[in-house]
Amino acid sequence: GKVWKFYLSETKPYSLDLDYGLGNADIDLSGLAVERLKIRTGTADVLLSYSAEPNKVKMDTFFVKVDMGSLQAKHINLANAQVVVAEVGFGNMLLDFSDKTEYPRMVEGSVGAGNLIIRLPSKDVPVLVKLSDSWLCSIDLVRSLKKIGDNTYANAAYSGNQKNAMVFDLDVSMGKITFRERPE
Repeated sequence: GKVWKFYLSETKPYSLDLDYGLGNADIDLSGLAVERLKIRTGTADVLLSYSAEPNKVKMDTFFVKVDMGSLQAKHINLANAQVVVAEVGFGNMLLDFSDKTEYPRMVEGSVGAGNLIIRLPSKDVPVLVKLSDSWLCSIDLVRSLKKIGDNTYANAAYSGNQKNAMVFDLDVSMGKITFRERPE
């Protein structure tokens, strides 16, 4: 197969809108200035990461969508995103928030019939999870997330104030959402 390599300047701010129909993509955004990011995959398998340096600017929205392929987004904390939006159709997605740096304030996710795995940040980051689910879906929570209301869960660091918390607002119909602890 063909291999395409693109190198971007680290001095210019970008708004990236990337579509992958087929194949594989390995995207490393380390050290770039990305103000807005949209990645959509058809049946492609995409690995997105920040391997070394964080995003040089605040990112407004980090948007990722998987139809039937797979997407692994590693070290998302380094994106400096205000909002993360993740949509899964029939495919698989991993959202890794396990780095110790800044974290997004809002993560909005929807899962049709696919799988979403969320690797949580360290235990000292306040986390609130709001779920909208159906009887056809599966949710695997971790021990650190305790039920505090109807379809609402929080970790021990959450003090009831959403202002400084990382809030997950998740909707799942027939798929599966799995939470994983950050490896210590």
